[in-house]
Amino acid sequence: MDRKQLKAFMAVVELHSFSAAARSLDTVQSNVSAHVARL
Repeated sequence: MDRKQLKAFMAVVELHSFSAAARSLDTVQSNVSAHVARL
């Protein structure tokens, strides 16, 4: 587990959306999904 994975997970939990999390992290949804999947 690294910091990016944890940040992505926390953003999804807080925002209830992978797309919203991606926007808040200034990345694309597929990156957020990949980070969460690696947890």
